[in-house]
Order: sequence, then structure tokens, then C-alpha cells
Amino acid sequence: MSKKKPWLLIYTIISFCVIIAAVIVSLTAGLNLGSDIAGGTQIEVVVTDSSKSENELIFGAKSALGENGLTYEKIFMEDKYTDSYVIIRTNNKSINKESVTESLSVKMGVEKSAVEGIYDVSGSVTKSAIVWISVTMILLIFGLFFASWIRYKLVTAVCLTIAVLHTIIFSTALLIVTRLPITIVSFVILAAVALLVLFAFVLTFEKVLENKKLVHNKDLSSEELIALSKKETLKSLIFVISGVAVMAAVYMFTASLNVIFAAITMFVCLLTGIYSYWFLGISLYDFMLGIKEAADKRSLSRNNSPAPKKK
Repeated sequence: MSKKKPWLLIYTIISFCVIIAAVIVSLTAGLNLGSDIAGGTQIEVVVTDSSKSENELIFGAKSALGENGLTYEKIFMEDKYTDSYVIIRTNNKSINKESVTESLSVKMGVEKSAVEGIYDVSGSVTKSAIVWISVTMILLIFGLFFASWIRYKLVTAVCLTIAVLHTIIFSTALLIVTRLPITIVSFVILAAVALLVLFAFVLTFEKVLENKKLVHNKDLSSEELIALSKKETLKSLIFVISGVAVMAAVYMFTASLNVIFAAITMFVCLLTGIYSYWFLGISLYDFMLGIKEAADKRSLSRNNSPAPKKK
């Protein structure tokens, strides 16, 4: 147990430092929320000149936004009614419409009248939605804790719950620190990775229960059973993690910046999930199990000690 302590302390310090850094960044620079959450601006440019390629139009739109100090989330072509449009979505809420229209006209080679719409887009997350999401998350965490307590006992339930919570909090902190846009897709990815961590723990502890029943493992300690079970589940976990990583890598080579950001978010959350399970979660489990076994031995020693002689 003495060898586990320093590593567990290091993992805890790393997590604490990243979370504190995220709090500082959010208080100073703010959160980099996507327009689907916090709202933004959508610009629609009708395409009247069929000689211009899609790449030329999109490149011109990007240049125009950069000229005005705006960042884009999505730029794509869309057929609407009888015309084709270049749809531009930015998370900037306050923009100079005249300046942007002028820049788009010059950079895209279109008339000013072709910039048919510059209007605000409302975000999808309201105060009511935040409250309901928070309540739902709390209920799910409590449900996870009690279900794992019933199935695997208290120490396992505590470690499993902490690992899943750590995945959610640490992933969010890394997204804030790295300034990756936080969108609804980010929340979906984060939830999926939290489920992956839960799957890894359940797979490991089910294997522990299975190994306990085997006669040739009866002399193994709890720590040895965990090490054996972790080794036996490693291939399955590597297969799942590799599949997710390959999918994220494929998305990295798409033309859409929004998809690329989603792929990077997937990588960040996946690394957090691995860290939460393999390093922090299992180390915490070994440490707490060591404390419990030491307490059980002391209790057993007191119970078996001879009663004091009566004078």
C-alpha cells in the first residue's frame, strides 16, 4: 500500500491543478460556448454566380470573418427554395452588420444584396434546462452509487462513483482550459466516455467476482485478484478504446471545422476516461481496500485477544 500512496497523491494533485486552472480560465476568459448552447449569429449569402466553386465561396467567407475578428463554427452550402446559399454560423453575438456585409461582398465576389440575412440565433440551454440536467445527473450518480454498493459493496461503489464523476468534471475542465468549443455534441461525447469508464469498472469487478469463485484463486489477496482481473479485461478495453480513437482520427480529416473540434473533444475525453479508470480509479480502489483490510485485521485481532483475568 505504501507504493500506491505517492502515485495516488500525484494523480490527485494533477486533477486538482487542472480543475483550479479551469475555474480561473472560466472566471477570466469565460467559457467558449458554441452557438447551439449560448446563441450566436447566422449569416445567409445567396449564390447567384454559378461559376464560383463551393471552396472559393467558403474560403472567401472565412477571410471576411477573419477580417472582422469573428470566429466561425460552421460554413456550408445549402439549397433553399430555388437558390443555393452559403450558411455561416458564428458564436459571436454582437457584430457590425455593415462591415461584415462589405467584407463578404468583396471576399466572396458577390453583390451586397446577396447577403440576405444576418440575424441572431438563440441558444438551446435555458436556466430551466440547466436545473433539470443538474437534478437528473445527481439522481443518476446516486442511483449508480447505490446499485454498485448492492452489487460490489461499499469500497467499490465509492471508487466507481468517484471515477465516473472525475471523468465528467476533469473532461469539462480540460475543455475549458484548452478553449475547445463546448457544444451539445461535447456533452454527448462526455456522457459516452463516462459510460465507457463505467463499463470498464463493471467489466473489471465482474471479472473479480468470477475469479473469486475459482478454486485455484482462493489463496489470492484482494489486490492480486484486482491485478489479475484488470489484466484479463485489458484486451476488451483496448479493442473498444482503439475503435473510438480510430473514429476520432478519421473525423480529424474532414473539411468541417465543427467536426474537427468534435474529434479533438473526443480525444480529450477519451484520454480523461483512461486516466480516470486506469490510474486514478484503480489506484484509489487499491488504497481504500488496503485501509479496509488493515482495519479488519485490527478488529479481528481485538476480538481474538484473551479477556483480562479477573482479580
